[in-house]
Amino acid sequence: MANCHGLQINLNVLRVSRLFLSSTGKRRCGFDVAKTLGIKVSTAYNVLYRMYDAEWVSSIQEPQKLDGRPGSRLYHITPKGVHNASQAFAALQMAST
Repeated sequence: MANCHGLQINLNVLRVSRLFLSSTGKRRCGFDVAKTLGIKVSTAYNVLYRMYDAEWVSSIQEPQKLDGRPGSRLYHITPKGVHNASQAFAALQMAST
């Protein structure tokens, strides 16, 4: 695993980063990330929390649902995340050639 700007990079970080880069501006909850990538929900949230701590993603909390359930936490990639993820993919591309 490599470290890129405060975040340990592994396959799941790359997969989540690619998902956000492919839909810049779209907000996603952890369940959506897990479902889209076919990974465990716990894995998705672990990656999102680490990306949040490294400021690669930010989040907002939806308001409480009408039935009393809490709203989802929605994540989106930050400009820092776009830059750092792009650098990580470029480094990976260079290493594979």
